[in-house]
Amino acid sequence: AYQRHQEHPELLFRLSQLAEQLHDWALLLQVLPALRKSKRLPASQLDQLELQAWQGRLSQQAANMLEVEERWPIMPRSLHKTPELLMTYCSQLVNFNQQQQAQLMLRKQLESQFDARLLLAYAQLPHDKANLALKSAERWAQQHMQDPVTLYALGKLCIKAELWAKARDYLQESLVLQPHAKVYAELARLLNQMGDTKRSIQLLTASINMHDHEASTRMLTGRNRD
Repeated sequence: AYQRHQEHPELLFRLSQLAEQLHDWALLLQVLPALRKSKRLPASQLDQLELQAWQGRLSQQAANMLEVEERWPIMPRSLHKTPELLMTYCSQLVNFNQQQQAQLMLRKQLESQFDARLLLAYAQLPHDKANLALKSAERWAQQHMQDPVTLYALGKLCIKAELWAKARDYLQESLVLQPHAKVYAELARLLNQMGDTKRSIQLLTASINMHDHEASTRMLTGRNRD
């Protein structure tokens, strides 16, 4: 049907839905230009579909590093600074032991425009000079110290730099702003290492309880949606 009616708005819309359901990102990218011209969907939704399609292409298992590197230049340059795509690409780089290249890409973007998600991705990479990485991160984050993800990332970098007390303070501040199971667990491990076993157990219990609650909520939401 698509071969015979490549500009039919409803057919394009249904085909894009099918491509999304099947994770056929190449097909979705193929029909998106015509779908935009048809004005069947608002521009904001089309932009989100395009972002999802390119993220899907980037996240597909690559056979080698060359294949990963070939995917990045073919996407629109306007999307290169999108946090979701940049993190996906860096994740693929890490899969092929290209941590240094991933680190450089994240640093370049964080120097240009701060994003807490990118800072957390940067914090999760290995750093030969963790103290310098922490100083850079604190400089980027100066105007974002009330963001829980930012504080969590800084806490992780402090742990890499073996600044235990500073790491504890950042993680505690993150939890005050927004409790999260991962942050509870991170702080619990840190306090256990610092010798505060009692508090560590309390936080680990809180992490498990929160994780169980989130899992139950997702399960119930899924049932309701079905």
